[in-house]
Amino acid sequence: MSYGQELLCNVKINLSRVQTQETQIYNQLQKAIEEFMNTTEWTDDTFQPEERIQCSILLTFTSGSSVNQMEAEVQIQSERPVYNTDYKTTGLTFFDGSWQFTYNTSQPLIFTENAYSTELTALLAYFAYIIIGFDYDSFSSRAGEPYYQKAMNILNFSQQSSLNTGWRDQGDTRARYWLAYYLTNLQFENFRKGMYQYYRIGIDHLSQDPDKARKHMLEGLQSVEKAFRLNPLSLLITLWIRSKQEEIVKTFFDARPQVKTQVLSLVKTIDPSRYSIYKRGLRQ
Repeated sequence: MSYGQELLCNVKINLSRVQTQETQIYNQLQKAIEEFMNTTEWTDDTFQPEERIQCSILLTFTSGSSVNQMEAEVQIQSERPVYNTDYKTTGLTFFDGSWQFTYNTSQPLIFTENAYSTELTALLAYFAYIIIGFDYDSFSSRAGEPYYQKAMNILNFSQQSSLNTGWRDQGDTRARYWLAYYLTNLQFENFRKGMYQYYRIGIDHLSQDPDKARKHMLEGLQSVEKAFRLNPLSLLITLWIRSKQEEIVKTFFDARPQVKTQVLSLVKTIDPSRYSIYKRGLRQ
């Protein structure tokens, strides 16, 4: 039996900042989002259950939320397995602080490609394609391109139909607008190249040839640094490198001193606020 569903998405709802007795609608929303993400066929590819892309969405509803109009800050993260190990490495990490949408329990979440239906389905479909594109890029060079383009199409439709400023270039470098913009822009080419080097020809081979794998991971980090120098305000690069801090320290702990020095030079540029943690962890 073949399967078309690509995502295995875990959705969590945080109501700690909302004073409400209407918790049932939020529980229904959580289930509806999971069903939407996990049963929609996002690509034409065939996935076996164990191949599905694991990801999570945490919606923290803010004080402005009501039953009719919901507002949330959202953390999106994906992960992928590392070949020949039980270890899973983080993929996409992104924080979106401006989700505003309405939710009606009697209205099913249905995605229509090349059209804007509702704000919630647009938001979810946009990030589904970004997650898939990011995962594909980590396995094959530039393989995520079609899915970033689909996310960009959703962005364009939403700019015309939605009042949510997150879809637009409003000068806020944290807006989701920039996520699709950079991932489809040649200025970000080195970041995508770095993803492939770091994951597929790097960390996936750690169990076979650690020194060679670390060499490719370092080359991946060097590509990321090039992208960072062109786009130092990119939240995506900042969030990605921070999600890799522990992994980088653990992976390069046994590397040769000159390799550690190169890693520290890179993170001093990309993640300067945590440089001392890397230095202490790598004992340099």
